[in-house]
Amino acid sequence: MQTIKDKADLLISVVAVATHTPFAAFLSRQRGIAPHAFARQVAMYLLHTQFGYSQTKVGEVFGREKSTVGYAVNLIEDHRDDDTFDTWIAALEEALAHCMRADELSKTARLRRFMSQPSEKTELLSSLA
Repeated sequence: MQTIKDKADLLISVVAVATHTPFAAFLSRQRGIAPHAFARQVAMYLLHTQFGYSQTKVGEVFGREKSTVGYAVNLIEDHRDDDTFDTWIAALEEALAHCMRADELSKTARLRRFMSQPSEKTELLSSLA
């Protein structure tokens, strides 16, 4: 099961690529330049809307107040009235869903590989028989 931090890290990675923003800018205590602040607002919006975390929890992840997250959510919702922006956000939401699914599948594959490998105890017991 993924924690909020795991989900946020994956989400930030997706938004970072889409916005050409350094990962560190998302978690910086400073506002930073406008494009970085906007990318962080997009990430806060997605963490709230796609994963259902409260604005308070999202604020904790990004080191921001709940009111700042609320502002970001409202700002992005307003921008979604623009068809081009809405299409872009929808593509990010889809990319995030695919990344989450791929992450789940890779963990399942690792678990299967681990479970299929004979343990030292099994090998020891087989050698004694």
